[in-house]
Amino acid sequence: MKSGRRFFEWVMFLVVVSAGCAADGDSPRSEGPYLGQTPPGNTAEVFAPGLVSTDSDEILYGFHDDGALLFFERTPVGFDDDWIRAPVFRTEIDAGVWTTPRAGQATGRPWFHEYPDAAEGTVVLFPWRERLDGGGSPQNIDIWRVVKRSDAWSEPERLAAPVNTEFFDSWPSLTDGGVLYFFSNREGGLGGLDLYRSELGDFSVGAVENLGEVINTEHHDHDPFIAPDESYLVWCSDRPGGLGENDLYVSFRRSDGKWTVPQNLGEGVNTPADDTRPSVTADGKYLFFVSDASGNRDIYWIDAGFLEGFRPLEGQ
Repeated sequence: MKSGRRFFEWVMFLVVVSAGCAADGDSPRSEGPYLGQTPPGNTAEVFAPGLVSTDSDEILYGFHDDGALLFFERTPVGFDDDWIRAPVFRTEIDAGVWTTPRAGQATGRPWFHEYPDAAEGTVVLFPWRERLDGGGSPQNIDIWRVVKRSDAWSEPERLAAPVNTEFFDSWPSLTDGGVLYFFSNREGGLGGLDLYRSELGDFSVGAVENLGEVINTEHHDHDPFIAPDESYLVWCSDRPGGLGENDLYVSFRRSDGKWTVPQNLGEGVNTPADDTRPSVTADGKYLFFVSDASGNRDIYWIDAGFLEGFRPLEGQ
């Protein structure tokens, strides 16, 4: 099963697309991959300042269509409406030039309204409330799936138990082999939020496995990104010993299936503020994440090759 991984990489979090107009001001247009931005090195930089990252709060949803389409969320600082109604913006290459970011034209529908444009692969997973109309408790978030069969997408379906519970089950990340990683505050965990793993079948879900004490703590561990080949895991945690409120960590999966001791990604990524929502682009080149180091949420990126510097030698 091939993942539609460019979909979300919040995906986090699938939201209702609000009607809207152009982005704040007359944003300059650009050409080339990744909006023509100069690629970062081993220190994280704000992505597309003034064009994508502004004085509002932004969250990246991902690049799609072989990098020619970008979805991201933009809301005013202090936005206190229901999170499922935050506006989603899009920019895409038109005649070789990236368009000015504009809010989606559909109102009252969650992100899956956009997946025919965004998805690459055959499976899209997204978090949403227990009903597609947005109804249900805001404390009960479930993971949903759509599958492309022939030329049409299936209707969204909630994944069955034990993946979904009456608690908060969210932020799905899928390997190319169909293994799902997500976080949950379900009973029986080690902390407030824990990371879990489950092998998905075409019409079934496998047993849910807590990633255990090597990965999870008594604190909050959430927002997982799993590598397509399941070789490494990046997530955020507010465990003690970090540099800020939430920091990004990485662990590598050994040949025996066990995880290496998590390592903080350090000052090149983490700050005294909140650093969350990691994802690596489908081409494996860049790690994106969200940080409020500037006083509002901005999208940051860094060369994903720096992750290899944290990989321990086999046997360590």
